[in-house]
Amino acid sequence: MTVCLTGDVHHMSLETRDQEYIDRTEVEVAIEYAEIAAEYDVPVTLFITGKAAAEEPKRVERLAAMDNVEIGGHNYWAFDTPIHSGWRALQKLTRGKIGSWNGPRPFQRYEIYRTIEALSECGVDVTSWRDHAYRHDRHTLALLADAGITHFSDAVGPEEHVRQDEGISIVPVTRHRITNTSTMRFEPPGQRLSKTLWGHSAASRCLWKSGSNGCLTELGLSSVRGE
Repeated sequence: MTVCLTGDVHHMSLETRDQEYIDRTEVEVAIEYAEIAAEYDVPVTLFITGKAAAEEPKRVERLAAMDNVEIGGHNYWAFDTPIHSGWRALQKLTRGKIGSWNGPRPFQRYEIYRTIEALSECGVDVTSWRDHAYRHDRHTLALLADAGITHFSDAVGPEEHVRQDEGISIVPVTRHRITNTSTMRFEPPGQRLSKTLWGHSAASRCLWKSGSNGCLTELGLSSVRGE
């Protein structure tokens, strides 16, 4: 089994309900999250919105400089613009014939490249991606492939499997709960996990307290391999 520890990091101007329960920014929480993982030699993959990088460039640069951290893209606005809202309304009105969470194809492409540019300015070479709330449409994979993304983490469900599509590795997410911490796992055949960060209850408690947005198992991204 291969376990990959990750989290999603959003800009504070998004003003989510989760942010009401932390006394710092999500990027600051992510730094502590990564530091705890580093104490146990655990690599992590953090998916960060482009606007978070724009709002807190120095902190994202600090994350990018950490040896155990890989940073992926997580959209720029997290679907929080009038264009996104209008496109979702159109999707509802037409019963899915037109519209999506991601906005029109040209706008989705613009948002992808703007996210990559914002993270690049913080020293990040973006090759992995997770859409906000795992929302994507029929255009997303091709747009990501054109932008140089190699790993995509939106597929959710116990029946999902690692596969290739549009030249991108699709890495599924399966949810489990371990030591009071929500994690997500992928179990490829022929691999066995005997020890991970989750074996350390103190670290698990700290990660839970940190208020991170979750963990997942991904193949091809930063991973913890058991022996």
